[in-house]
Amino acid sequence: MQLMIQMKRKLSSTDIEDRIRRRLARRYSTPLEKGKLKIKGVLAEFDFVSHKQIIGQIKSSAPRRREKLKGKMMKQTQFGDFSRDCLLLAAKKAKIRLFVLTNGIAFREFCRSPQGKAAELLGIRILLERPNRAQKSSTIYPD
Repeated sequence: MQLMIQMKRKLSSTDIEDRIRRRLARRYSTPLEKGKLKIKGVLAEFDFVSHKQIIGQIKSSAPRRREKLKGKMMKQTQFGDFSRDCLLLAAKKAKIRLFVLTNGIAFREFCRSPQGKAAELLGIRILLERPNRAQKSSTIYPD
């Protein structure tokens, strides 16, 4: 008798982005693909685009252990990356602009930060999508 041990493969950032892109495409009933759009003559790459009606960015990196302070705080450099992506989303006209995070700590801390609040004021929806969960809807909004 041969025993087969199935090991869970850690998803790569690309795998996570693909999974989330497919989930959002089903939710919004429209195909979503990676794409480049011009912003004042400069090409900017977005993690998903749909006929300029929906655009978005996905951040699938979790804060590393050394980047946490009591399990909650992240380095400001990661917030800088988030802010840059939100700025690109804000600069492009679209019916729906989404900024998707895959880590609960990053999501909670960014939504509570001035940068996250500014992104929401600019009409960007900040979502938490957990790639490994088979929930009907895994969108979570902060308190």
